Amino acid sequence: MNQTVIEVQQLSKVYDQDTIPVHALNGVDFKVAEAEFIAVKGPSGSGKTTFLNMIGGLDHPTTGRIVIGGHEITNMNQQELVDFR
Repeated sequence: MNQTVIEVQQLSKVYDQDTIPVHALNGVDFKVAEAEFIAVKGPSGSGKTTFLNMIGGLDHPTTGRIVIGGHEITNMNQQELVDFR
């Protein structure tokens, strides 16, 4: 069985725009196994780019956990994320 290389648990992102919270992601759970091919699709505004930016270490989630290759990137600071990427 292939090892999990990306794991996302209860990932959420909330943007505060003019005191109105915008929920880009809400409680996403996701796993990708080694050698697995996946696609992310959905309508405009559904959170695809936000999700990809977070698993790429470009944006921080409001809540949740991201583990890539056994390294939790969720609480890494900017320099640690640069080094990781």
